[in-house]
Amino acid sequence: MSILSNSVTLTAFTTTDGLNFKIAFLNNSDMDYVLDDIALSDLKISRVWGLNDVNTIPVSGRVWADGLQKLDYAVSGAESRGVKLIINIVNNWDNYRGMNAYVVAYGGTLTGWYNNTQIQAAYQTYIKVVIDRYSTSSIKSLDFEHMATISDVGFGFTNGSDGSYPYTFGEGLDFVTNLCIPTINFDTFHLYTNSWGEALPWGRSWVSTHGAACAAIGKPCVLEEFGVTYDQCTYEAQWQATALNTSGSAANMFWQYESPNNGNTIYYSINTYTCIVMNHIKHQSNWTTGNNYLPHWLMRLFVYDHLTHV
Repeated sequence: MSILSNSVTLTAFTTTDGLNFKIAFLNNSDMDYVLDDIALSDLKISRVWGLNDVNTIPVSGRVWADGLQKLDYAVSGAESRGVKLIINIVNNWDNYRGMNAYVVAYGGTLTGWYNNTQIQAAYQTYIKVVIDRYSTSSIKSLDFEHMATISDVGFGFTNGSDGSYPYTFGEGLDFVTNLCIPTINFDTFHLYTNSWGEALPWGRSWVSTHGAACAAIGKPCVLEEFGVTYDQCTYEAQWQATALNTSGSAANMFWQYESPNNGNTIYYSINTYTCIVMNHIKHQSNWTTGNNYLPHWLMRLFVYDHLTHV
C-alpha cells in the first residue's frame, strides 16, 4: 500500500515528472545530494519507502533506526525542492522488511496478514502515525486529500493475454479486480522480462495491455518498476516510448536508483541515465495527445524501508 503525499490530486498525473528512493542507509548529507540530483533532472515525484519494520528496536544512528526522523528529513527536503512523494506503507518482501515482521510479532501467516486482527490493528495504527505526522490522516477514512495505490505487480490479467506466465493468476493476483477497488485511485504494474522468462520486446505489449485496461476503467496506471541487466538504452527506452503513447499509462519508474548495483541500477550522470531519464523527459516535454492521463516520468530514488518498530 502506498499513498501519494504533499496534497497531490488526480490531476497531478497530467503535469508532473518524478522518482523513488530508500532512506535507511542515507545520512542527511547524502539525502540532500540525491534530492539535488532529482531536482536538477527535473523529476517531480519520488517514491520513497515509508517502512522500516523491525522486531527489535535498533540502536539510534544505526541502519533501521530513527526511521521516522529520516522520513521527516526526506519529506522536508522534497517539499523544499518542489518534489511530491509517494510513500510506501508496507512491503510484501522480507528483504525490505514489511509483512513478515508483523507475522513474527503477532503470529499467523503471510497469507493471513490481511485478516489477522492484531496485525491489522498495528498496521492501521502505523498508517495514522505517518499520515498525522504530516498533517494529512485506514488511509481513506483518515485522509481524502491523497491518492492511494496497492503497488501491484500486474499479474493475473486476461485482457490481451498471450497465455504467458505474467498474465496467469497463479501468484494470487487479479489486476483488474484490484484496479476496480473504489478506494484505490491509481494502480501500478511492473516489468522484468529477464526474471519472468520473456523476450525483451515482449515488454511493449505488457505495457500497452495494462494501459488499455486502466483507460477503460478510468483510472491512471503507473509502470512502477521496470529493469533489465543489459542494453538498457535499447529495451527500456522502447518500453518508455510505448508507455508514453499508451492511453491510461500515466507514469514510469525505472528500477533502480541505488547502490550497490544489483544489475538494474542506473546511476546519475552516466550514459544510461542520459538515455533513460534525461532523454525521456525531453521526449515527454515535446509530446502532445488527447490522452486523459498524460504520461510523466517517475524514476526511483529508493529511500529505505518502513518506519515502525513492531
